[in-house]
Amino acid sequence: MSGRAAATLAVLEATYAPEDDERIWLQAVCDSLREAFDAGFGVTLGKARIPPGELPFVTTFVQSGTPVDFDALARGLHEHLPMPFANDAYRSPGYVSMLFRGHAHIAMMDAAKCWIHEQSDIDDILGTALSWTPSDAIAVSIPVGAALAGDGGRAKLLWHVGAHLRCALRLRDRALAEDAVIEPGSGRVVHAEGAARDVGVRERLRAQARAMDRGRTAAGRAEGEVALAAWRGLVDGTWSMVDRFDRDGRRYLIAKRNPPAEVSAALVSKLTLRERQVAVLAATGASNKLIGYELGLAASTVATHLQRAARKLGVKSRVALCQVALAAWRALSEGLGGLDGPTSTR
Repeated sequence: MSGRAAATLAVLEATYAPEDDERIWLQAVCDSLREAFDAGFGVTLGKARIPPGELPFVTTFVQSGTPVDFDALARGLHEHLPMPFANDAYRSPGYVSMLFRGHAHIAMMDAAKCWIHEQSDIDDILGTALSWTPSDAIAVSIPVGAALAGDGGRAKLLWHVGAHLRCALRLRDRALAEDAVIEPGSGRVVHAEGAARDVGVRERLRAQARAMDRGRTAAGRAEGEVALAAWRGLVDGTWSMVDRFDRDGRRYLIAKRNPPAEVSAALVSKLTLRERQVAVLAATGASNKLIGYELGLAASTVATHLQRAARKLGVKSRVALCQVALAAWRALSEGLGGLDGPTSTR
């Protein structure tokens, strides 16, 4: 998997590229995803809007290396998917799974599977649908043949890509202040404001800057999984690191405050900010290690926050906590506000 991990580093570069035109940016991300994940049928990327009380609709769709009729094939597949599944997939903070194997328990899924098999040699579709706000989602689809349908390496790396896509999409939507300026290579912090002036934060920002630069080098590519693991989504669940070029062409890394979207106003009084963040990411099915990767926290710290969140909400298990967080997220996407806590999940 190290070769694919090295190609995934190029996906992260494309994800944070400073391209203003959204379609050009999405196409570049899609092309890089194909280089890393293609299983012979190409890759598609779709951005969707989720209006309150209405079905999601795709606003931008791009593809790379797919058959010329794949757009029509994708539309046909959506028509054959169970509507509750198609709706709920977008009204979720995110997931990564095989479409048919991962959701075999869903009634009527067999009809969609039979239909796609009749139309093509595609055996299954590895996909992720993730949201960066309760009203916006993006979906990556990687069709695979029977020989590769059980390949778990792609799914593991797609979790990493999803963490960065979520961060990058928030960055594109927000006008964000620059809390710190870091010199590439040395990682020296040449300017910092607010919480970024803390000695510990500055050190962690330096570490992230060095990891990003390492991942862009030939040596970093050779390290593959090691370099990918070091290039985290956020620093302390707060800052994203992006390039900035001065007029003379000199590059700096900028730390921008870019925390995850809030889940539910009703949960604010019950949980801390970090507890809310980890609860929502746990609802995507991510492990503590992957949640820590996205937020820039240790897996043990994530576990502690989840335990505290569950205790405060009066639930007895991780599953019950995820149900509360997912319901709160979906309530926001429906324009209903958040939930106070569990009903039958105690």
